[in-house]
Amino acid sequence: MFQIIRKDLERYTNGPGLLDKLKISFTSIGFTTVVLIRLQSFLYRHKCVFLAYLIHHLNLVITGSDVLPGSQIGAGLRIEHPVGIVIGAGVKIGENCMIMQGVTIGVKIIERSQNDHAYPTIGDNVSIGSKASILGGISIGSNSTIGAHAVVISDAPPGSRLAGIPARETENKKK
Repeated sequence: MFQIIRKDLERYTNGPGLLDKLKISFTSIGFTTVVLIRLQSFLYRHKCVFLAYLIHHLNLVITGSDVLPGSQIGAGLRIEHPVGIVIGAGVKIGENCMIMQGVTIGVKIIERSQNDHAYPTIGDNVSIGSKASILGGISIGSNSTIGAHAVVISDAPPGSRLAGIPARETENKKK
């Protein structure tokens, strides 16, 4: 657990300096959210379900993020502004992902079930813009970027840039 938290912390700092790491550890609400997510996941995996949900509730009250125990989130998670983030219990997120405020990752209402196939799977190095929604049993490829307010309801290949409602792949326009 501590190795994962160390990798998460590295995503918040620019260098190896101890002072930077201490400052982030005590002042970043995003990092506080990540630490509480790691703690609840650890407890959940070790069959301490009541304590995991207690930490989940504490995270919700303190930071305003609703990340359910049972979600699988890789190391190197960075949450910029945790308020309004909702991540369902069966969601799988890869390593080195960034999530902005108000993001929802979970099931569609019409296919709501205990089935893991109803939840999204997100690859490594994915950036998710504020208020984006990723819904249903879809897969987002690694190294993708999801724009603010996008509603993603279908699979996206690696390296995608998604925007719109419903989200579509955008072209990388260079001048």
